[in-house]
Amino acid sequence: MTRMNYSNFELSLFIILPFIAALVTYLLIPPFKRKILQLQITGIDKHKLNNPVIPEMGGAVVLVGFFCAVIPFLVINLFLYPESTYTSVIGLIVLLIFFTGLVGVWDDIRRRKPNQNGRAQVVKTICTVLISIPLAFLTYHFYRSYGFFGEVYFILTIWIGSLYSIILVPAIFTGVANAVNMLGGFNGLEAGVGIIICLSMGSFFIYNGLVGLPLILFAYGAALIAFFRYNRYPSSIFPGDTMTYSFGALLACCIIMGNVIQESLLFGAFSCGLWIVEFWMKFRVKFKGQSFAKVNPDQSLEVPDTGYASLTHVAIALIKKIKGKCYEKDVTLTFIIVQILLSILAWSLSIFL
Repeated sequence: MTRMNYSNFELSLFIILPFIAALVTYLLIPPFKRKILQLQITGIDKHKLNNPVIPEMGGAVVLVGFFCAVIPFLVINLFLYPESTYTSVIGLIVLLIFFTGLVGVWDDIRRRKPNQNGRAQVVKTICTVLISIPLAFLTYHFYRSYGFFGEVYFILTIWIGSLYSIILVPAIFTGVANAVNMLGGFNGLEAGVGIIICLSMGSFFIYNGLVGLPLILFAYGAALIAFFRYNRYPSSIFPGDTMTYSFGALLACCIIMGNVIQESLLFGAFSCGLWIVEFWMKFRVKFKGQSFAKVNPDQSLEVPDTGYASLTHVAIALIKKIKGKCYEKDVTLTFIIVQILLSILAWSLSIFL
């Protein structure tokens, strides 16, 4: 699955696929917004004084743009390289992203019945665990076929590979898919951070000579760039759980399969640093806290009276100490900058360690 030299066909894909994903996403968002408003799948922009109603589930358009770019690539590649292993791997990853995205679609539609939140979280967790099972079998196959510590330690390889596949793969997939959904609520935050991760992780896999994983990362990242045009402040569409869950699935699959191929677990851990800390902060308050802030009459933000329940609240407090006041755009920009720094750190540690 690892190639150090790219063919002209593969190099062209790094341009064509992201372009298709971005174009389709950009063109579909305006009619999609109108339709979603008609269906009343909406959310409240809580950081605006007038609490405008914004169409939700924008991640569905991101997924459509992503699939329009990636699926033709898989079909063409299947005919050109019928015995290629990475075509099957990427096909499975795309399928897992689709099913996880459906979990997000269900949750976005279900939000019109907020009294079922507790039960819904259990359902979403169970669904993501079940979706991860094919990925667990795939990683087990790779560990058994290619080894982890070499042929001398074959028995140890099978034992560790089995443990990793059966326990850690579903845990990583479920944890990342759900954790990505915890940090948000600010215009452009999820999409902006996602763009940085797609570009940095995709570049990392290119540096290591891979083809499939960087292609799907760049395609999804390009769709996010087009979506960011409408989701940045002031947002006219929200990503919804459809985007956060599908992006979490993409990220988890790339971390897991990248670790099998190029031992990229360290890179993935630092790339997910924001969500790891956010998970810990939500765990401290028994997952009862939210990321939203308190809005002042001048639309500046304050840490809510309930205290520090999210990284967004820490960011607001730090920005206020530096600037005196904090606005929604400041929070989003802060997280994008932090993610850039985390990506640089992940690159540095992965290369030099």
